[in-house]
Amino acid sequence: MSISLPPQYEDTVRQRAAKEGISPEEYLGTLVEAASDPGTLILTDEQRHRIGDELIRRMEDGKELIRVDDAYWENLRRRVTDRAEARRADAS
Repeated sequence: MSISLPPQYEDTVRQRAAKEGISPEEYLGTLVEAASDPGTLILTDEQRHRIGDELIRRMEDGKELIRVDDAYWENLRRRVTDRAEARRADAS
């Protein structure tokens, strides 16, 4: 299979693959694998930073301390998957 990407995406793929130490083809393969797994949450760097900033703010405020363990991540995956499925159902 051959895939053509606009130049700005080609540059992004090459840069991110280099950052990970893999080929652009391997990088795209990991994206396809992640997209096919409903339990995988793909975030942009900006989204990761925003989430991290929010967690730090909450810890500093002392308003909401949470235990991050396997149960937490499973609950989060379930909530994200449920929300995505609800959006797909609404779009149908």
